[in-house]
Amino acid sequence: MDIQEILSFSFIFPLAAGIIFGFLVLYMFREDVQKDNYLVCVSGYMNIRSSRMKPLLFSDFDNIPNAANLVEKYSFDSDPSIRVKIVDVIDAHFDKIPNAGEIIKRLSYDQNQYVKYSVADVIDRHFDKIPNAGEIIKTFSYFPKDVKSAVAKVIKNHFDKIPDAGRITGELSHSSDIDVKLQCAKILKKHFNKIPDAGKIFADLYKYGETDENMNLLSIEILRDHFNKIPKAPEIFVNILGTVMTTSTSGDDEIIFQDVIRIFSKHFYEIPDAEELLEIFMTIVNKKEYLKELCKQQYFKNFFVNIPNGMEILKKNRII
Repeated sequence: MDIQEILSFSFIFPLAAGIIFGFLVLYMFREDVQKDNYLVCVSGYMNIRSSRMKPLLFSDFDNIPNAANLVEKYSFDSDPSIRVKIVDVIDAHFDKIPNAGEIIKRLSYDQNQYVKYSVADVIDRHFDKIPNAGEIIKTFSYFPKDVKSAVAKVIKNHFDKIPDAGRITGELSHSSDIDVKLQCAKILKKHFNKIPDAGKIFADLYKYGETDENMNLLSIEILRDHFNKIPKAPEIFVNILGTVMTTSTSGDDEIIFQDVIRIFSKHFYEIPDAEELLEIFMTIVNKKEYLKELCKQQYFKNFFVNIPNGMEILKKNRII
């Protein structure tokens, strides 16, 4: 082998080795990028690291290498929309992520309201698996309305495990947002007797903004059970009664009717202009055949017997 051949061989070998090494580096980089591209998005977003749709961390969790590690990695991402998506992934695969509870606890300190809202939802569904979940919820009640609504749901479902749950409910009741108010009403319906100021909190719900059909339905049920514990209960009842039967759906009519008649029967003399209001109410009832049939049952007649001129009102409306 002459000098020329030796030089040619010595040049080709490192070149080939360099090419092979380059391919290995590119392959490893491609694998790393592909892992990043698994991140995911919920709600139909395209993959956040690629313009092409990739396997989703949310829906294809079990088939992604090191999926749990990717979740932790991207929980630190600077983009809040990615952190929100990571919270959704944790919610869907909580038991498959060893440190899921700790990640949620850390993200609970996130200052982005959408991250906090998602975290509150996860706490609601996985409360007992998250360290200090009750203490976390205590810090959430001061954030914007979407977070307040989620917090109220958690309180309703885990009231006994959250310190100062009654106080937090009172603070949330001052919100002007109807969904927050609705969630507070649900808390009161389920835990009224555990909250020292429950009657006042209920009354406060009517100081801020309008109510809606669902709120009225809940309020009638709460008044039925706790009328004498609520400040200005007669006035609240009159205000609700003005719209409750004209805005309710047929599915709720029967429930509302029963509760209204019970309130009239037990608290007739406490309600301003009770006889006139009852007559108006029964005029509306008279237009609904299935409610007229209820009035004819002895069980409901007994309520009318306890109401002054109750039977006369039924006769006047040709119900009996």
